[in-house]
Amino acid sequence: ESACEAAWSVSPDLLAGFPDGQVQTWLASLKEPPLHAGLLGFKGGAKVVMRCSLLFKDRLDTWDTASLAMGGHLPRDRILLRDVHSIEIIRGGFVLNSKGRKVR
Repeated sequence: ESACEAAWSVSPDLLAGFPDGQVQTWLASLKEPPLHAGLLGFKGGAKVVMRCSLLFKDRLDTWDTASLAMGGHLPRDRILLRDVHSIEIIRGGFVLNSKGRKVR
């Protein structure tokens, strides 16, 4: 099944380092399928840190690594989409403005 045929899509960078089909099998096993799975860069001070991120209909969940996510650990961060009041497009990315905080 291709990413276009699935209910969700996966970025190729998330698949790197895992045996063929392992990430897709894990995503298919979730009670709620994500709309998209991939790596997103989060700005922490002067550095950008890549995190495994799953976009659902109502939220964005992130983990430090895909292994933590696949291992059943709770997300490092959860951004409820109802709390996002604006999105700023910036060079090379975007900023989510969410209830008193900015997520870059």
